[in-house]
Amino acid sequence: MTYWSTAKLTAALLFVGCVISIASAAPKKSKLVDKFKICHPKEKEFQKCFKSSFEDALAFIAKGSREFNIVPLEPLHVPKLHVGDSNGPVGFGLTFDRCDIHGLSNLKDVSAKADLEKNTFEIVLTVPHIIITGKYHIDGRILLLPIRGQGDINMTCDNPVIEWKIMGKLIEKAGKTYFDVQNFKLHHKIPGGSIHLSNLFDGDERLGETMNRFLNENFNEVLGILLKDFDETMGEVMKGLAKRIFDQLPYNEIFPNA
Repeated sequence: MTYWSTAKLTAALLFVGCVISIASAAPKKSKLVDKFKICHPKEKEFQKCFKSSFEDALAFIAKGSREFNIVPLEPLHVPKLHVGDSNGPVGFGLTFDRCDIHGLSNLKDVSAKADLEKNTFEIVLTVPHIIITGKYHIDGRILLLPIRGQGDINMTCDNPVIEWKIMGKLIEKAGKTYFDVQNFKLHHKIPGGSIHLSNLFDGDERLGETMNRFLNENFNEVLGILLKDFDETMGEVMKGLAKRIFDQLPYNEIFPNA
């Protein structure tokens, strides 16, 4: 058996302590960073890289991740969403309940720009369809006609263009810099689509069929009434999702030397 002198043992313990101290002090990369393509702001092709990184990120986010507490984007589940006001200028209130929004990640075209000086990201997505399914409750008047009912909703928006503008500021947290999402502006441009509401007017099939036909014949006008509130509400939903992601991504790890 080999016995160490007090001096040797002390030196060994000090060495191990230094190694542990250095390892603990070394910066650790966020695991979520590994899911994203890293873009260097000073590179000539930075914006092109950012677009590619966003497309990869969207594909990852679409599936969701329990590990990183990210809800799936495909479909995006929204427990409750209210637009309009039966007592206001819109003339009716429409509540989506336990609805699923399909198609947000099925890209036809995308443009993406990062303005790091202004802490702003601008994204424009074009997808073939957005389909909303779930439960609904509606009451009031739409284009002067009375409407009321509750049941199933199925709404399809064809070839929508979706504009995202994500704004924030840089904050320090646990010795690292993070992008703190302050605002998420969302705007839809929807050239056409269709809608069906079941069980209108307490299940009166004749009145329900007439109203659904009227809604589809005037789809763009009806959608125009809904979109302002819909965009504002969905902007808050998307802000929460974006914040959950950026809160796990140290800024200097996704944009080195920014």
